[in-house]
Amino acid sequence: MPGRILIAATMSTGRIALKAILVRAHHDVIQASSADDVYAAVAHRSPALLLLDGGLPGTPAPELCRKLRADPQTATVPILVLAGREERQLRLDVLAAGADDVISKPVRPAALQARVRSLLRAAETRAELRMRESTARDLGFAEPAAGFERPGRVALVGATPAAGRIWKEALLRGGFRHDIVLLDPDSALEVAPRGAPDVFVLASEVIAPAAGTALLAELRSRPATRHAAILVVHPDDDGAEAEHALDYGANDLLEDGFDPVELGLRITAQLARKREADRLQLAFDTGLKLAALDPLTGLYNRRYAENHLAGVVDRARRMQQSFSVLMLDLDNFKRVNDRYGHGGGDAVLCETALRLRDDLRGPDLLARIGGEEFLIVLPDCGRAEAEPIADRIRARLSQSPVALPNGGAITVTASIGLAESDGTESSTSVIARADAALYRAKSGGRNRVQVAGPEVPGAPTSGPIYPTRGAGGA
Repeated sequence: MPGRILIAATMSTGRIALKAILVRAHHDVIQASSADDVYAAVAHRSPALLLLDGGLPGTPAPELCRKLRADPQTATVPILVLAGREERQLRLDVLAAGADDVISKPVRPAALQARVRSLLRAAETRAELRMRESTARDLGFAEPAAGFERPGRVALVGATPAAGRIWKEALLRGGFRHDIVLLDPDSALEVAPRGAPDVFVLASEVIAPAAGTALLAELRSRPATRHAAILVVHPDDDGAEAEHALDYGANDLLEDGFDPVELGLRITAQLARKREADRLQLAFDTGLKLAALDPLTGLYNRRYAENHLAGVVDRARRMQQSFSVLMLDLDNFKRVNDRYGHGGGDAVLCETALRLRDDLRGPDLLARIGGEEFLIVLPDCGRAEAEPIADRIRARLSQSPVALPNGGAITVTASIGLAESDGTESSTSVIARADAALYRAKSGGRNRVQVAGPEVPGAPTSGPIYPTRGAGGA
């Protein structure tokens, strides 16, 4: 998930070294040497992540973090601060001021890349939830009333029971105010949904292959714990294994021998993010039950899709990233209804929805916007990535026949119009271009993908038409 990253450090040699690490992962890197440079870059370049040296001149790092968190443009942008292991107060102050993470200097390349991946992934998930909530709010869905906020429930899974008790005593001495429960790996997997912890703190020893348990993967796979925040505590000399944990589903890392106040701040931050995600998901789910879903297929409906697409357009413009829209229409669908009745037509629509879902990513939008017409929105996905996705979808729909309720089966094909946008046009415009491309796919023989150009809908296009493969849609 490459993104634009702002590196802010005083020394040019340090910035260059950090840039070399991030460029290897295909990130777009911009640089700053002072707090004033950071404000200017944020205003004009919209970075997806801020990597700040704790000794940046101009504004103390904690104050800089507070100002960035107070600015609506950067309130949700991940902040990763560089600080020495011995700089205890700086580490605590930036975490308390809103930094998402602190990474120790000198930086290991693999450690930096793993933390950047984790922060960008989490930010993308939160952005998607906020966009969905915003769409629901724009549609007039009521937000659930805020209830009493209970103390968080934190589970400590140490390498031994004694180690877990030491962690608990250290947290309590540091003024930690949430509920703490001590678990072993087996009991961690047996928690009931109603009493499931909000945050797990795991010793790296209990998730290592030698422990004989895939504890991290199991927690992420089980309904009761898959949305819990997970923090892994690892020995100083075990960095590589711990960094893998971020890619396997951990949310945060902390070296053993930690400051209990720092652990408490990290747990509190993870708890706050989980509660925000839970709140956004609840608001969205409540709204969906009211009016945003197509009752036949369970997909989003036109009303929701149009509002959501407006949010995608706005985000693409701000982040300067392209997205793509696919308009898909089943070929000769009227013949299906005429020959097999509406029961047969409904079966085709429902199976189409299932096959489309299987080919899309989590952030993608899939909606039924008409009788046999579907809208697909692919955020952060330009034409080069969207074309093979569209053709794969087209091929998958006709790959195997659709079973009909009264016996028999029918092969279904679809035509697709594809339009790429950078967010500088309206959602109505990009839909119109995709719809015009769909019309040309239909008139060009059906069962194919047509790419829209930047032309006014209805004008000739030079976009390519994929040749028909497999079963044709006459």
